[in-house]
Amino acid sequence: MNYSKYLKLRQIQWAVRHSISFDKNGSLASYNENIFGGLSHEIEEMFSRANGNELRGKMKSLHSSSALCVNVFCYLRNDAGKALKALGMHDSVAVGPITFEYKDKIIGKIYSNLDMMLETSGHFYAVESKFLEIYSSHSNLLKSRYLAADMSDVWGGLPCIYEYLTCMEDRADGKHLDYSRLDAAQLIKHLLGLMRNEKIGRKKSRFSLVYLYYDAPGDKGAVHRAEIARFAELMASDRVNFKAVTYQDVMYNLNTILDYNSHKEYLDYINERYM
Repeated sequence: MNYSKYLKLRQIQWAVRHSISFDKNGSLASYNENIFGGLSHEIEEMFSRANGNELRGKMKSLHSSSALCVNVFCYLRNDAGKALKALGMHDSVAVGPITFEYKDKIIGKIYSNLDMMLETSGHFYAVESKFLEIYSSHSNLLKSRYLAADMSDVWGGLPCIYEYLTCMEDRADGKHLDYSRLDAAQLIKHLLGLMRNEKIGRKKSRFSLVYLYYDAPGDKGAVHRAEIARFAELMASDRVNFKAVTYQDVMYNLNTILDYNSHKEYLDYINERYM
């Protein structure tokens, strides 16, 4: 079974049921048609300031991972405590609203763009969201610039991860990481950005890197889960707080946390579209 094609088909069927037009690639005329309630000006500004150009194309796609993240969490933007509970952080008390497309400077003009950031008193939950991308192969190249001498201040706090990277296969412009489904290179870039975040100040205890993904059955899903477990061991070797959460668990939690009668329209939307 090709689960990626099946999930794309489900998104197409959702659009057809709601009389939403799309092109042959599953892209809509407007990203607002792809978002529950549309994007507010404030959220549009967050995406416009980021480096991913999400609003120009990706956010219009029916199977966009950023659209999935916004559809599930934007409704709770000003009630981030419930979002944290849905992510399994039951003892965390949120401070302020959720931020989307959170930028961290890594080096020079290179930035890490996290899908979502939630903050508590003294701790940051940095979330990377994935939908169908994980069921395609990844090059997993970490470019040489991230291992350069002017990054030594960061790598000094991540000696085990750095040693792992130096042992990886050399390619023309960097190191090839031994992951086929998990985009480990992207997660490591996010880690570097977090380590250089001025508010965090290289204190690994002050942040958690959260990998939020849409789980799937079959061989590709099994390989992906095994790679997550291996990556978690790598992060633990340098005492980095890493947590993997499925969208299925998040949406189950939301259906138990929120009163259905009070949140019917939102719950019906995410349940019909993504469950």
